[in-house]
Amino acid sequence: MTNDLRNFRYAFEPLLHREQWALEALGARIGAKQREIDLEDEALRIRRADFAGQAARLDAGTIDPVVRLRTVRWLGREQAEIDRRQRRREALDAQQNALRAEQARVAGRVEVLKRHRDEAMAEHRCGTLRLAAAAADDDWLGRARRARSAEAA
Repeated sequence: MTNDLRNFRYAFEPLLHREQWALEALGARIGAKQREIDLEDEALRIRRADFAGQAARLDAGTIDPVVRLRTVRWLGREQAEIDRRQRRREALDAQQNALRAEQARVAGRVEVLKRHRDEAMAEHRCGTLRLAAAAADDDWLGRARRARSAEAA
């Protein structure tokens, strides 16, 4: 079978390229979102450690009521900030999951287009072979006619 694809033109090639570029862009966006998530995780870890340390010192028995009140207020603000960051972290997770779902959809479209292109290439090869076989038949018939006419003369 010939692999001559010089005259092969895939009509959906621009669409295939656009979808492949979209897939690459989604991969980059997912990577950037993961970096955001990692930074948020680190910030949460640090805040939780600070919170736990301050709470432990409060439980250790600070006698001064003013210091104790300030510490309790700080712990309340810190807990609110931890809760806010946790919600942000969950929102980042949801965004990343949405990007991954979109990436899966685009990857599916790319796969369908590649399969279609392969089928079109196979059809092109078959058509090229049919044309080559028809040309060979015509050539053989022409030679056979010339040979018969040369014998008759």
